[in-house]
Amino acid sequence: MNVIHFPVWRVRFYVDELDRNFIRQWLYEQEISDPDRNALQTLIDICESSGLYAISYSTEPLEEGFFAICSRRKGGADIRLVCCEGPTGETEITALAGAVIDEDGELRPSYVVGIARDNLRELKKNPSRWRRERVT
Repeated sequence: MNVIHFPVWRVRFYVDELDRNFIRQWLYEQEISDPDRNALQTLIDICESSGLYAISYSTEPLEEGFFAICSRRKGGADIRLVCCEGPTGETEITALAGAVIDEDGELRPSYVVGIARDNLRELKKNPSRWRRERVT
């Protein structure tokens, strides 16, 4: 019997100079609720078990090759997890920054891609500055 092997994807998070998960810290600072964190974690779990294409309905392209995993729960925050594929493997995603869509439909902070770019640059210089863990 033939078995189809699906890639196992890994979502990792950038870790700041204080060894803190950058996204978890951002979620805390933005006072993102536990239900909203759980909704985001569900998307991450689906991605890890089935691949990035399984959550294509919840992704949007950004500039410079970055993309956002978009999580919105009815009545909750409209969260954007800014990510890139890699940087060291084809089936890994690195979460580098966070943003929300404000009441005017604008991405905040508007310079979130710049934050992601800076964090990716730092990660490439210091490859130990990421880890796999939950946001909940």
